[in-house]
Amino acid sequence: MRRYCDNKLEGFSLNDVNMETLKIYRQNFSNRKPTHPFNDCSDEDFMLQIGGFSIDRKTNKSGLTLAGLLMFGKLRPILDAVPNYILDYKEQSEVEIDKRWLDRVTTDFEWSGNVYDFYRIVIKKLSEGIKIPFVLDGDLRIEDTPVHEALREALVNTLIHADYSARCSILVVKRADIFGFRNPGLLRMPIADALRGGTSDCRNRNLQKMFQLIGFGEQAGSGIPKIYQNWKQQNWRRPLFEQKFDTNQTVMVLRMLSLFPEEVIAKIKEKMGEPAFDALNETEQLAIVLAKTDNGLSHARLKELTSKHPKDLTDILHGLVQKGCLESTGRGRGTVYYLPGEIPSSNVLSPEMTIESSEHLPQSSEHLPQSSEHLPGGFEHLEKMRAIAEPVSKHGKSPKELVEEVILKLCNDRYLSLKEIAELLGREPDSIRNHYLNPLIKKGLIDLYMKNQKNHPKQKYTAVKKREG
Repeated sequence: MRRYCDNKLEGFSLNDVNMETLKIYRQNFSNRKPTHPFNDCSDEDFMLQIGGFSIDRKTNKSGLTLAGLLMFGKLRPILDAVPNYILDYKEQSEVEIDKRWLDRVTTDFEWSGNVYDFYRIVIKKLSEGIKIPFVLDGDLRIEDTPVHEALREALVNTLIHADYSARCSILVVKRADIFGFRNPGLLRMPIADALRGGTSDCRNRNLQKMFQLIGFGEQAGSGIPKIYQNWKQQNWRRPLFEQKFDTNQTVMVLRMLSLFPEEVIAKIKEKMGEPAFDALNETEQLAIVLAKTDNGLSHARLKELTSKHPKDLTDILHGLVQKGCLESTGRGRGTVYYLPGEIPSSNVLSPEMTIESSEHLPQSSEHLPQSSEHLPGGFEHLEKMRAIAEPVSKHGKSPKELVEEVILKLCNDRYLSLKEIAELLGREPDSIRNHYLNPLIKKGLIDLYMKNQKNHPKQKYTAVKKREG
């Protein structure tokens, strides 16, 4: 049976609490609120007030809550209550994957193993190496930055929203180019509402309250928007925030990749001329840079990074095409804009048109994939595609109607190359092109990724959406 952090645990008491952890928490609470009446409470009364203890009103018996045990407990009692409990932090210095991690903190009985100590240890490690600007508030130097704040929010968010009964571990990864956060459990609201902010539906409210009492964790659902806002201030790539429904996980990746890399700006100016680039307005320049760095640009991607109205962005993109600064392929929501003479990638299309988000922490493995820019879709996705192709791939000869039907299913809401389709179906590429793809194109059932270059070696194909009505 699934346990939630507000529940009182049977058979657990203050003896299962790591008193040193509770002492440190109480000191931090007192430092923040020196005149608060909770400071005069006994440890048990203090735990009762903050949700770490609860009283059964019918029997008048008190006991430790799961939140109190997770936040302040000893590791062995925590594992007795939550057998799948794992907290894991891993650090790596270089972008390319090494075979070993430079630093690791996990539930290995070498430290208390509780949530609060994990937070205290990991937030220091995440913050190490972050450049601190010299800012004064009166005579005091402010050694906090929007990046520090974003990392705190991301770490607290991971800990308070986790489903501690699930089999997946909580995983935090620090790498030269990214910070990654993964927790078991899906959001309890639509992801669009979480990004919008203003609404909070935390899975573990007592844990949330314990962090808020010492100044960590935003109120009223503003944590996620704050992370996005602070990351945007650095002109870094937009964070990735997504749910993995098949593995019951929520993932956030904060990428320290500039939207305006100097080397990219230099290449663009060399190609189109410095005066021409400098004459563009800020949004036009952003569109050009994104088209270069992302190897193509969609309307949806540009919308993520500006506050302009979607219609204005459409006019800007069309204007850049008319000026010869960009070229385009595809149509509607599938339109991709790219620099003249360059080959766009199909991965830049809106989420509805791509196979799967390509940038995430792994679903079940214990480390980040190698590339920070194009992370693999995963074994599960490949198996799904093979299952769709199986009615054809498992037979030597199949009716033409069946092969066409399977091709349309494979290409539904995604672009696939001729080679990918042929490999999935177990057929020769020339046969697939001549006997199936070309007829489907003539019927208007398959659309080309590069309409003006039909025989391009990197051509890709997608099923045409049926119009309703």
